[in-house]
Amino acid sequence: MTCHHLPICVGFGIKTTSDAKKVANIADGVVVGSAIIDLIEKEKTIDDIKNYIKSLARAVHY
Repeated sequence: MTCHHLPICVGFGIKTTSDAKKVANIADGVVVGSAIIDLIEKEKTIDDIKNYIKSLARAVHY
């Protein structure tokens, strides 16, 4: 039995805009976690992190 009415989000291994776009083509949502944590651990600036998130958002909202 399949449940097509349930929204499906995928969030494993999403690091690049290409990853996000590929997942957005087959899922209802894209979850990015570890890649953002990696940026924080590398002491990237808030602007760097915001730009990264914006680039992912642009990739999935085409």
